[in-house]
Amino acid sequence: ARAIRQEKKIKGIQIGNEEVKLALFADDMILYIENPKGSTEKLLEIINNYSKVAGYKINGPQSILLPALWEAKKQLALHSALTAYREHL
Repeated sequence: ARAIRQEKKIKGIQIGNEEVKLALFADDMILYIENPKGSTEKLLEIINNYSKVAGYKINGPQSILLPALWEAKKQLALHSALTAYREHL
């Protein structure tokens, strides 16, 4: 979580004066990404590095994407990136 929050290439959403990138609940993580095309590659790199060290993996079949107020092009770009990532699991 700290690595994601500190990474400048991952752009979170702006709430007031604060940039919010994620929320943690038990063993779940919710990501709030403003620029999915520019943020996804670095985000997945951080998650993969953590997975190698900690032994945890993303559960692809239980992971979902909920685009909010994005143009269709942005939704498609993020969906493509996540699909490619799932194929490597």
